[in-house]
Amino acid sequence: MADLLPRQGKGSSGAEEKPLLLIADDDPSQRLLARYTLERESYQVVEADSGLACLEAVSHHQPDMVLLDAVMPDLDGFECCRRLHAQNPDMPILIVTALEDEAFVSEAFAAGASDYIPKPIHWSVLKRRLRHLLQANQAQRRLQQLNQELEAKVQERTAQLACQVADLEQLNRLKDHFLATVSHELRTPLTKIKLALELLGRTPLNEKQRQYRDIALQECEAEIQLINRLLDLQGLEGKDLGSAVAAIDLPHLWHSLIESAQQCTQARSLTLQVGDLPPSPWRFYSHPQLLTQILKELLDNACKFTQPGGTIRLEVQPIPEGVEFKIGNSAQIEPEHLPRLFERFYRVPTADPWAQPGSGLGLALVKQWVEHLKGHVRVSSEDGWTCFVLRLPSLEPSGRM
Repeated sequence: MADLLPRQGKGSSGAEEKPLLLIADDDPSQRLLARYTLERESYQVVEADSGLACLEAVSHHQPDMVLLDAVMPDLDGFECCRRLHAQNPDMPILIVTALEDEAFVSEAFAAGASDYIPKPIHWSVLKRRLRHLLQANQAQRRLQQLNQELEAKVQERTAQLACQVADLEQLNRLKDHFLATVSHELRTPLTKIKLALELLGRTPLNEKQRQYRDIALQECEAEIQLINRLLDLQGLEGKDLGSAVAAIDLPHLWHSLIESAQQCTQARSLTLQVGDLPPSPWRFYSHPQLLTQILKELLDNACKFTQPGGTIRLEVQPIPEGVEFKIGNSAQIEPEHLPRLFERFYRVPTADPWAQPGSGLGLALVKQWVEHLKGHVRVSSEDGWTCFVLRLPSLEPSGRM
């Protein structure tokens, strides 16, 4: 049977809650001596005279630790330890045994004991072991509590972030819808204005009137180009271009790119360097129109941001999955700007922001087009040289992208 003792709570008048120990031993004198010694060390004590009584006392009192005799009637200490450990793996159990050979010690730890102490008990050793086991158990419980609190905070923060992401996605959809709607609504009147300005150019105008008309037409065309770019950003969503995939005549594409580069470099007094087209032909499938637009956009971007006297470099080479293009220019971009180059409307800050016209949409379009073609584009800038590397896989003509 168990000697039941009410446990002093933290809320009672007096000191902090004392650890509650359960002593399970069928020897009354051993229990009495243990109780006397431990209560002098400010422990609360509950007694049990058998293995079954020990199980009942643990269920009733929830002690902080159990001192368990190895040899007891009805249920020995090892089996009792196994059951206690199965019910509460975190509760420290100290086996007290006169059976100190290696086999019994191994059995004690296999049953779930935290430690063991031999009989006859050396009380100073027992006190130190109790203190160590209780401190370790307290630290473990505190760690578990902190982990639970952290997990709760992580789940709470994750839920908050999920809501924020959902809100941002909704805002992004609304923004895209707004841009698409406004762009469609603006393109029609701007097209009419452009037509009116072109017709105006066929009428007799003096020099000042023609100058004003040219300025208006130039700005109108720039606005129409901006609207077309905005529409292009929306145009690939949900669009299947699988049927438009075709074999690419790479020599023809390459020579066409070189011609465009020559016109650009000559107009801006730039030097053009062109790598050789690999002589061995290879089959490459992609979307011709999008690929041409991507290369033209990267070339125009390189030319636009290269100072007169600078250099443009073009290279192409086969890779196992498809083809790789490199378009470089002699210009330096600071490292902090590189991650944002493909963001919509982002332009690298300069002393004169209006020195180069543009909307900041060109590279955003490139990124979207490249991703639609299952490819990858990256940029590096060092030692006064910026290089865009475009890698595109060969696509199946009948595949869906």
